[in-house]
Amino acid sequence: MNYKLIDMKVFGDERGKLISLEGGKNIPFEIKRVYWIYDTAPDQDRGMHAHKNMEQIIVAMDGACKFVLDDGKTRESVWLNRPDVGLYIGKNMWREMKHFSYGCKLMVLASDYYDEKENIRDYNEFLKVKDYAKVVKRLAEKYNLEFLPLQEVLDSAAKKSQASDYLFDGVHPDVAGARLIADEWMKLYNEKIKK
Repeated sequence: MNYKLIDMKVFGDERGKLISLEGGKNIPFEIKRVYWIYDTAPDQDRGMHAHKNMEQIIVAMDGACKFVLDDGKTRESVWLNRPDVGLYIGKNMWREMKHFSYGCKLMVLASDYYDEKENIRDYNEFLKVKDYAKVVKRLAEKYNLEFLPLQEVLDSAAKKSQASDYLFDGVHPDVAGARLIADEWMKLYNEKIKK
């Protein structure tokens, strides 16, 4: 599962406590957007989506809530209830937020700017996206063909810059994306020739 809890380093003395967050240092990505969620009633669920390329860290600044995380095969639950622990959620992870305590305040750090095309809001569509890569890999193995994990290639490129640098609509490659894919195919082809 592409998530983990991150213990934040706390600085403090009798005056109080401080936590510093720095993109690319103690946050595993460059921070492009920060937002917070508050005043959510305990009986309200939130989330119910996945991000294709975005990574996030969520911190419960006050109160608590439960995250249900799903990679298409496994569902696991994590409680956030401390301001010195962040929940890292990687790409292509379905998330649901439940059981908010009264006064719960969540701060979210995101690796990219808001783009609605980046979201998968239908769970069945999320499962199809996850299954698609597996099916393509199985077909390549069945017919003894080379397999290039294009999603991993594009995900890796998106870590170094914005997804919009390679994907004109958040999904389909533009000219730069096509060039990136062509370069990866050439690497794979050249490795095959050397064998």
